Amino acid sequence: MEQPDFIERDFEKIKERMLERVKERTGKELQEADPEYVVLEQAAYEIYVQRCAFQDVGLQNLLDFARYPLLDYLGAMRNCARLTDESDDVYRERIRESMNAYTVCGTEAAYRYIGGHAHESIIDINPYSVLREVNGENIPAGIVEVYVLTDEYWTQTGYEAETDADKKAAMDAVLAAVENALNPVDVRPLGEEVRVLFPEKKEAALEVKITAKRTASATLKTDIEQALNNYLKGEKDAETGNIIVPCVKNKISNDVVISQIIGVCQAVPGVYDVTCDPATDVTADYNEFIRAEITVAVTGVTDERE
Repeated sequence: MEQPDFIERDFEKIKERMLERVKERTGKELQEADPEYVVLEQAAYEIYVQRCAFQDVGLQNLLDFARYPLLDYLGAMRNCARLTDESDDVYRERIRESMNAYTVCGTEAAYRYIGGHAHESIIDINPYSVLREVNGENIPAGIVEVYVLTDEYWTQTGYEAETDADKKAAMDAVLAAVENALNPVDVRPLGEEVRVLFPEKKEAALEVKITAKRTASATLKTDIEQALNNYLKGEKDAETGNIIVPCVKNKISNDVVISQIIGVCQAVPGVYDVTCDPATDVTADYNEFIRAEITVAVTGVTDERE
């Protein structure tokens, strides 16, 4: 969304209007060498600065452009406080989603918001309406499975097999918190059963092969790895040198889309061509998240220049 203009902020236009008014009232056309011109120019600049401040104040009242600390006041108006170390961008999106708290569950957005804020370790929620076949048609069975992704990336299989009492208790606490948040009668639609589960993990390995331009920077491989880390929410493993993505984009049911991977790499200056192995997308089901390990290799150089 483009920023709205609450007030004109063109220094040259402000100055020209002031010069014209002086000429209209005194008949004198000021020149740059005149002392009066210097005074007028300084006054025009002060007006320009004040107008910029006015514009910024206006923007701070809009969710899309507000920043700390005024963003926090907008959050407070929606009963949505900033979490510890939460960036403005993340907090801004959470404030926008908070409007879903003013309805009962039933929509995906409502489940995501209400369940997603039930425990501090939750990084994603994916609700899934279970279907049953009736007369050859799939209809809602009145059961909603809510899959909970935490910053520990726990899985349902791991939860069911866990033997450490403390870890099991921590897992139970997350599931219970989400269930308690979603099950009150003023939140959950009547006749709907909510089941809270952890997702399952799907492993993926991807090799990204780069043909570089001869003019490419010596840091090309590192630049590509950083771009992929930023896009997929991963980090470079110190031992293997590979990119480890615990969960693609920190979302349940997010796919590894090869065309997007190629696009991210090609956006890095100095890249001529990109191929991936495998060349097909890695897809995740509604109850899965993908853990990916990615190897980046510069396998060739071309003479084509920028």
